[in-house]
Amino acid sequence: IHFALLAVLMMVVAGLVVLALKRLQRHDAEQIFEKSNLWRVGIAVVSLFLALVVGVAWTAFERMDTQLRQELGDTLVAINKSVNHSLEMWLESRTREIHHLAGDRTLLPHIKAQLALPRKAAPLRSSSALVQLRHLYQQHMEEMGAKGFFIIAPDRISVGSMRDANIGTVNLIARQQPELMDRAFGGEIVFIPPIHSDVPLRNAEGLLVDKAATMFLAAPLRDAENRVIAVMTLRFDPHTDFSRISRHGLIGETGETYAFDRHAKILSASRFRDGLQAIVSHYKGETELLKLQIRDPGGNLMQGFRPTQDATEWPLTKMAAEALAGRGGVDTQGYRDYRGVPVVGAWFWSSRLGVGLATEIDLDEALASYHGMRRLVLGSLLGIALLALFLTAVSVWIGGRTRTQLRLLVDARTKELEKLTRAVIHSPATVVITDIHGNIEYVNPKFCEVTGYSSEEVVGQNPRVLKSPDTPPEIYKELWQTITQGEVWRGELKNKKKNGDNYWEMASISSVKDDSGRITHFVAVKEDITNRKHAAQALEAEQRRNQLILNSAGEGIFGLDTEGQVSFCNRAAARMLGYETQELLGVFMHPMVHHSYESGEAYPVELCPMRASFTEGKVNQISNEVLWRKDGSHFPVEYTATPIREDDGLIGAVVVFRDISEQKRASLALLESQERLELALSGGDLGFWDVDLNTGFTVVNQRVKQAVVPPDEVLSDGDITNH
Repeated sequence: IHFALLAVLMMVVAGLVVLALKRLQRHDAEQIFEKSNLWRVGIAVVSLFLALVVGVAWTAFERMDTQLRQELGDTLVAINKSVNHSLEMWLESRTREIHHLAGDRTLLPHIKAQLALPRKAAPLRSSSALVQLRHLYQQHMEEMGAKGFFIIAPDRISVGSMRDANIGTVNLIARQQPELMDRAFGGEIVFIPPIHSDVPLRNAEGLLVDKAATMFLAAPLRDAENRVIAVMTLRFDPHTDFSRISRHGLIGETGETYAFDRHAKILSASRFRDGLQAIVSHYKGETELLKLQIRDPGGNLMQGFRPTQDATEWPLTKMAAEALAGRGGVDTQGYRDYRGVPVVGAWFWSSRLGVGLATEIDLDEALASYHGMRRLVLGSLLGIALLALFLTAVSVWIGGRTRTQLRLLVDARTKELEKLTRAVIHSPATVVITDIHGNIEYVNPKFCEVTGYSSEEVVGQNPRVLKSPDTPPEIYKELWQTITQGEVWRGELKNKKKNGDNYWEMASISSVKDDSGRITHFVAVKEDITNRKHAAQALEAEQRRNQLILNSAGEGIFGLDTEGQVSFCNRAAARMLGYETQELLGVFMHPMVHHSYESGEAYPVELCPMRASFTEGKVNQISNEVLWRKDGSHFPVEYTATPIREDDGLIGAVVVFRDISEQKRASLALLESQERLELALSGGDLGFWDVDLNTGFTVVNQRVKQAVVPPDEVLSDGDITNH
C-alpha cells in the first residue's frame, strides 16, 4: 500500500512538473535548462524524489515493524501453548498409567501388610512385603520412566520406597507440599511439581547434588471397600521429562521455553546455564533446577554488567511478575530476562500443572531479519532513486542490453524447458497430461511401454480406455471430484492394457493452474506396481497359511521378541491360558503367565528358561513348571523354548508347551495302584507268589514263607523254590 502511494505521488509530481513546463514561456524554459542551471534542477528533483521515497518507506517500515511484532507474539504464544500441551499430554499419559497401577489388586495384600507394621525404620525396611513391593513396582517404573516410588501412610510416614533412607520418615511431599498430599488422600490423582529431594540425586551430568529437584505423581490406594488406605507416588526426573519437553520450545540461537514454580524458580534446564556459571558470581552453584530464580539483574550480564545488589534483592522480571499474578500475556516491545538481556516473550500459568511456562527470545535476534531488511530496502531505495535519472539518460543503451539479457533469459528458459521435457520423456514413471475435460493431450514413452498403446492411439481419447471393469465407479467419481476442486488425488488403480491384461498403478493426479488460479490441465504421474502387488498378495497368502498351521496345532505356541513380549500366539495357547489371542499380543509373557512357581513363590524373570532362549540362545526343555491362567489358576506344563535367529543374531524365541495335567494324574493313579498291590502282597491270610519259569519264585509273601519254611529258618524268596 505504501509503495503504491509512493508511485502515485511520483506520478502526481511528474504531472505537475510537465504541466509547469508547458506553462513556461520559451525563454524561461530555455533558461531553466541551461547547462549552468540544469544541475540545480536535477538536485531539486532528486531531493524531492528521495524525500518522497524515504518518507513513504519509513512509514511502511513502521507498519511492518508493528505487524512483525504481532506475528512474533503469535508465534511465541503458539510455541508456549504447544509446550504446555505436550506437558499436559505427558501428565495425562502418566495419570492413566498410575491410575491403572494404583488399581492393581495384586499389590493390595503387600501394601496392607506394610501398613500394619510399626512406624519404625527397622521393621519397615526388613519386611518381606517391602521386598515384594519393590519387585512388583520395578517393572512398572521402568515402563513408565519413573525413578522411584513411595507408599505413604495416612499419618504421612513413608512405609515403602526403593531407598531404605526414606522409610520410616515423614514424606518429603507432606513437608513441602502438604496441600497436594491432602488432595491425594482425598481421592485425587495429583501432580506434584518439582520440589527438593530429601536425599542426594544425580544431576544431568551424573553428579550427586543435595536438594536436587524431583517431581511426583500421587494416586490414592483403596481397599476392597473403596476406602483410601494410603497414597502411592511415583518419582520422575525433571531433567528427563520437564526439560526434555521444554527443549521442544527452543527457537533460533537464543530462544527457549522454560517452566517455573510459584516462587519464580526455574523447573527446567536453562539454555544459558554454562554461560551464567562462567561469567557471574551471583549464579555460581545456583543454576540447578529449583535454584535459579527469574529476577531482573538491572542490566545485561552477558555484556559485562555487574549488579551491586545481591541476587535475592533483584525484582522479578516483568514476565515472572505477571505470570505469578495469574496473568498470562505476551510482550513484543522488550523486557529484561534473568540474564538482563532484552527479550520478547509469551507466558502462561497452567493451573492443571501448577507451574508457569515462558517462551522468550532475545530481542536482537527476533528483530534481526527486520532490521537487516530495513537497511537493505532503504539502501536499495536510495540506490534506485540515485540511478533513476542516470538510467533515463542511458535508456537506449540499457534497452539494447535489456534485449540481450532477454534473449539470454529466453535461451536459459528454453534449456530449462528442454531439461524438463527430457526428464518427462525418460521418466521411469508414467506421465499423462489431459485438458480440463479429461481428454489426453500428452503421454510419455513409459506410458506406451506399460500400456501397449502408442501416443497417436490415445491422444484425444479419455483415460477411461484404460479402465478395468474390476475398479468400482466410486473410485473414479471420488478422483474426478478431488482434482476438479484443485486438490491432489493419490491412490491405487487397477487398469487394463491394450492386450487386455490387467495391471496395477500407484497414481498421483493433480491440477495445473494459470496465474489467475483457473485450472487448465490435469497431470497424472503413475508407477506400475503390479509386481509389488502380486508379491504382497503372495506374502499375505503365506501369512494366512502360517496362521492356519499355528492355529491347527494342538500344543500351545507363542513367540517372544528380545524384550520378552509376545509377537505371535496360536489359539491353543490362548485357550489353555484363558485369554483371547489379541489379549496376549504385545504383552510381557513372564509377568503375565510365568510369574510364580507352583507354590505361589515369585519366579524371578532372570531365572526364566524362556528368557534364556532369547537372551543367551539356549534351547531349554522343561517339564516341572506351571503356567498361570487369566483367572489366577495354574496348570502343569512341559515346554520347549527355542531361540529364533536371523543372520547369526538372536531376534527372539518360540515356546511350545502342552498341558500335562492328565499325564500327572495318570502317573499318580499308577503309583497309588502299585502301593496298594504291595500292601496286599505283604500281609493278610492269603498266600501270594510270582514264579519265573527259569529262576523260580521271584515274589513270595510272608504267608507262603510261614507255610513252607520252619519257623527257625530264614530263607530268601529264591530259596523257596527248593522247598
